[in-house]
Amino acid sequence: MPRKKNVFKHFACFFFLFPFCTSIDTIAVNQHVKDGDFIVSKENNFELGFFSPGNSSSRYVGIWYADKSEKAVVWVANRNNPINDTSGVLTINRYGKLVLYAHNTENLSIWSTNVSVQTTSTCVAQLLDTGNLVLLQDSKSESSIWQSFDYPTDTLLPGMKVGFNWKIGLEWVLTSWKSQNDPGTGNYSLRLSSNQTATVQSFLYKGLTKYWRSDPGPWPNFVSNNEEMYYFLLTDNTSVIRVLLTDYGILQHLRWKDAVNQWEELLAVPKYRCDDMDSVVPTANVALTILMSLNVSAYRGMNQNLRIIGTGEMGQTVHTELGRDLYVRVDKMELAENTRKSKGFLKSRGLLAIPMAAVALVLIIGFACWWLKKKRKMKDFVEADELEDTSTHPEMQFFHLSAIIVATDNFSPVNKLGQGGFGTVYKGQLANDQKIAVKRLAKTSGQGIEEFKNEVTLIARLQHRNLVKLLGCCIKGEERMLVLEYLPNKSLDSFLFDHTKRSLLDWKKRFEIINGVARGILYLHQDSRLRIIHRDLKTSNVLLDSEMNPKISDFGMARIFHGDQLQDTTNRVVGTYGYMPPEYVVFGRYSTKSDVFSFGIILLEIVSGKKNNGPFQEDHSINLIGHVWQLWREDRALEIVDSSLESYHSDEVMRCIQVGLLCLQEDSEDRPTMSAVVFMLSGEASLPSPQQPAFVFRKSSHVHLYSLNDLTITEVEAR
Repeated sequence: MPRKKNVFKHFACFFFLFPFCTSIDTIAVNQHVKDGDFIVSKENNFELGFFSPGNSSSRYVGIWYADKSEKAVVWVANRNNPINDTSGVLTINRYGKLVLYAHNTENLSIWSTNVSVQTTSTCVAQLLDTGNLVLLQDSKSESSIWQSFDYPTDTLLPGMKVGFNWKIGLEWVLTSWKSQNDPGTGNYSLRLSSNQTATVQSFLYKGLTKYWRSDPGPWPNFVSNNEEMYYFLLTDNTSVIRVLLTDYGILQHLRWKDAVNQWEELLAVPKYRCDDMDSVVPTANVALTILMSLNVSAYRGMNQNLRIIGTGEMGQTVHTELGRDLYVRVDKMELAENTRKSKGFLKSRGLLAIPMAAVALVLIIGFACWWLKKKRKMKDFVEADELEDTSTHPEMQFFHLSAIIVATDNFSPVNKLGQGGFGTVYKGQLANDQKIAVKRLAKTSGQGIEEFKNEVTLIARLQHRNLVKLLGCCIKGEERMLVLEYLPNKSLDSFLFDHTKRSLLDWKKRFEIINGVARGILYLHQDSRLRIIHRDLKTSNVLLDSEMNPKISDFGMARIFHGDQLQDTTNRVVGTYGYMPPEYVVFGRYSTKSDVFSFGIILLEIVSGKKNNGPFQEDHSINLIGHVWQLWREDRALEIVDSSLESYHSDEVMRCIQVGLLCLQEDSEDRPTMSAVVFMLSGEASLPSPQQPAFVFRKSSHVHLYSLNDLTITEVEAR
């Protein structure tokens, strides 16, 4: 059980404190790890507890090596949700979830596992000697229900994976810390190409941009089958090894050396500027090659006189100029003694002299790097503005127009699946009998090439069981098409609002759809490596697979938020009336809370089987929001339940209605986050009472939500 560091070192102490606990590597139901406590794996390899990185005062739950003088954190639970004091508590709740609470968050967790166990009284969380934190049905279970290895942060340990689990829709990705003081999701990531038919490669990204690739790299092994495709780090029984993606974008292969009591770097990539796909100027390659030999990371510019002024990735100030020799001035950095001697550099007053022969050599190397890239020897890197190139994209397949025409029978009306604001979707079948859905962008639609590029770029990088999978795209002249997985049951609205088909959705299936959509949105907002705002969530953009599982589609209007960005503003408001929140409709402001509002509408439509914009004669409301709010105030909320439902769990329905109203609060700050929504839907928290939601209109009221005073900064485009 949890122990106090430097206080309880022996098992007897733990047995005295917790007589029912037989190990210090586990957390059982109703046991707590408080800030200051920690658990340790059986062989004392790893510890789990609270820590503050660097000079930060924020508190996080993490796992680190227990027997190393240097505290190398290998995993962080609440990396994007720090605790501001020492009130944090990690425990297993009565639903079998591992949950992190803090002061004033008793009802809503800061972090929790996304699964729970069936028999909660016997479940345990155990820290293994591999560094893996697992959630087990009981202490004798051999297989885990949840494991931290499935949710890596910046470190790859032996046994961890980078790649995909196709069966459960999970992607294993390394993502850097923001900085040494902030373990939040950083700018850099290591991912595996999702194209199963092409040569498998791993890529380093900075944001959305690839800047290094490996085929597949010097250290991992590779596995590929119908369910999984991944690299993994081989176990080295003779030494302790790990792979770290630093906050400045370097992938390091490290080994612990007891003799010097520190980590030894076995390999680090990218090593040369040719590996960096951002590099297009030969002189930039030249100077970087010189600076790399001095162990300086990078710089940003060079003019025709070979004069460089810039700042390296690590903050070094770099200044060079060409004379009889090339001089490099490096501030805030001291070279190791052996480096100066082995390279034969002279050091005087902060200047490093490099012979002109070295300059000539790196000029040749730099020009060669630039020429190879210009000739597209690495042409599998297709940028967004080069999508008309038919080269193979590492994350998707490019289809010839002729293949799409054959597959869809020349876009036959018989194969038409549906039509949206930006084009028509057709069913197709490829030569290998694989069924596909083809989204054909209308030439006269509002979605231009930018929206199309946006959708291609976003969907190609998203991997989740509740998101539609992109198979590829087709670009030919003015024709732009997305090739998506085929979902035979079409969209959710085709069931909900059809008097004959709605009965096929019983309450159990509707509740599963609600939770599936919520998890999909949560992935977009928090669990993917990007924070993505969909901006057009609605029942027609929720597709259903053969088992009626929901998948969110249509990312043409989606936007990416970087870093700590919380909201943005647009002068071009696009979306669907009835699903857009007031701050977006009126002021063009959108955030994750915009999607929360849209989810609230979807939730109420699923429960009621009615459209939000339909009139409700019973209480003179002109939309579903007003109708539900009126019944809620009168304690008659269950009357909104779809009459086609023969049976349902009234407590689940009431919880859904209350969550829906909370999502529809007029002030965006009053709406819950999607992580809170998922938590509330699980029934693990007592729900706050909703206030009057936005857009509560009644036929006799003649009330407008806002007065625009004849001025507007937005152009609303309804869909």
